[in-house]
Amino acid sequence: MKETTISQSGTFTQPAQKDSHASIEIFRDLTEDQRSIFDTIFKYQFFKERTTIYSEGDKDSSLYIIKDGKVSVSFYLDVNTGNIRPIVQTVYKNGMLGELEFIDQRPRTSTAIAEKDSILIKIDREAFWEIINKNTDIAFIVMKNFNRILTSRFRRSNRQLKTALTMGWNAYKFNKY
Repeated sequence: MKETTISQSGTFTQPAQKDSHASIEIFRDLTEDQRSIFDTIFKYQFFKERTTIYSEGDKDSSLYIIKDGKVSVSFYLDVNTGNIRPIVQTVYKNGMLGELEFIDQRPRTSTAIAEKDSILIKIDREAFWEIINKNTDIAFIVMKNFNRILTSRFRRSNRQLKTALTMGWNAYKFNKY
């Protein structure tokens, strides 16, 4: 296949590739035919390095899957010292972003920025659920995978919170005495 060079951010059509989504975790355990059902709703988007994909507060409920590239996820912290934006997650090829908003349709809770030139698959929430509602055999597998991914992220967040609270408690004890 001939490689395409993209010089600016934007949406494009990805040439069909046999079983090109087999390594995407939410589609794990689906057959090639089952995965191909989703091809019609995939919108491929190219983001140049340092381009914002979405920002905290945006009202977009799409899910993004990284086809190629690297994306950092951060959020704003106001600790009376200025605009602090720690990176809370770095997502690589086949990883997904925007899953909270995809589920609850509330505004974005984080900002996602391409750390290098990246190709993402944007999945419209309504189109996704239309496929899921029409294909219960697919729905069970995809939702099981989605739950596994979210559970893993919650566990990681709990470990991070525990570490942060421990550090805060130790700093408090040290300064108190």
